[in-house]
Amino acid sequence: MSELFSVQGKVAIVTGASAGLGRRFAEVLADNGAQVVAAARRLGKLEDLAASHPLIVSQQCDVVNEEDRS
Repeated sequence: MSELFSVQGKVAIVTGASAGLGRRFAEVLADNGAQVVAAARRLGKLEDLAASHPLIVSQQCDVVNEEDRS
């Protein structure tokens, strides 16, 4: 059953990843083998998150801004 829900080798984009639930989701996905793109407005917090896990990369963005979504 665990293979059915596996994220091993998948790519996930998590918005709001600089704190709270978004950060936790990014950590859990990475801990289970997903490559995670952690996105949020606060670059410093994203960089701290990315430094804590080799499968997490940071991308500063604000999803309200159209330029950041393209």
